[in-house]
Amino acid sequence: MIKQSEVDVNAEIKDWAIDPKRFAFYGLVQQHQNKERVPVTFTTPNKRPKGKERTEEIKFIEDFLKLQDKAMLGRARDQQTKLTNRLRDQKRAINQLVKGVRAIATDLEM
Repeated sequence: MIKQSEVDVNAEIKDWAIDPKRFAFYGLVQQHQNKERVPVTFTTPNKRPKGKERTEEIKFIEDFLKLQDKAMLGRARDQQTKLTNRLRDQKRAINQLVKGVRAIATDLEM
């Protein structure tokens, strides 16, 4: 049985993969690499950074995106771990039930 939280994480991953804001950040990186004027900067007030400023800006944006990616993957990994644990517990419960039924069946045969 799929829980609502599992559906939410799956939807969140799909949304994350096609998030226009995420693509905008990648576009900013591309603009910096092409040495174009950018609409917004995070580490400098200069809209046309040069040299080291541009490199620092690229690194800042890429680190931010990596942090977001790690957070998303962490949530997905946690969800997978929870699912694996529930399946293991369910299998254990079924095995205990089978043992009990066999024990009762053996007692009835005697």
